[in-house]
Amino acid sequence: MKKLLLILLILPTFAICQEISTTEEEYKYLTEGIREQFSKGLDIKKEGYTLDKFFEVKSKNSDNIYNFYKFINSNGNIKAISIMLRSPDAKPTSGVYYCYPINNEKLLKKHWREVELNLASKNLYDATNQALLNLIK
Repeated sequence: MKKLLLILLILPTFAICQEISTTEEEYKYLTEGIREQFSKGLDIKKEGYTLDKFFEVKSKNSDNIYNFYKFINSNGNIKAISIMLRSPDAKPTSGVYYCYPINNEKLLKKHWREVELNLASKNLYDATNQALLNLIK
């Protein structure tokens, strides 16, 4: 838990130095748009952005896999962290898609409310902790 708190304090510091923040549109794309693209069999992409996978971890309690991506704009700034929770044998629409926003308190509160509603939230906290530690190494 101490590591998670440390990470949650450090990540916004990096973002503040870059003077960037996640917008509502970016948040909506990462939580809803990706699911729609998956369900239609389309490539996962948004004009002016790239998704750079930087970490993957398998849940300790299930077959679920957490994939973490940096959502990077055309200027090279990390605008958010995309977290995709999927079972290896699940349909694309059955995954859970989260956005960890940067420098946007309103969206950060929304993110934590969404996480709390998911039964796998304890595993997500652990996976996020591991991923963010990996990102700042």
